[in-house]
Amino acid sequence: MAAKRTTKADDGAETVLHERIREAAYLRWRSRGMPQGTELDDWLAAEAELAPTPKPVRRAPVRKKASPV
Repeated sequence: MAAKRTTKADDGAETVLHERIREAAYLRWRSRGMPQGTELDDWLAAEAELAPTPKPVRRAPVRKKASPV
């Protein structure tokens, strides 16, 4: 898999998002009574809540080549 190229601005935004997800997961865990073994569930729920959803990719229509007669 190719490495993703990011700019320093992207790295900063990723770090901020990561911290927001971490904090939301922690607060979710605390509010549920701090049960053991739920780290992944709490993280994924917080990530789904906070991470931006990717925009659908719009592709140009494919033109068919005229076949020789």
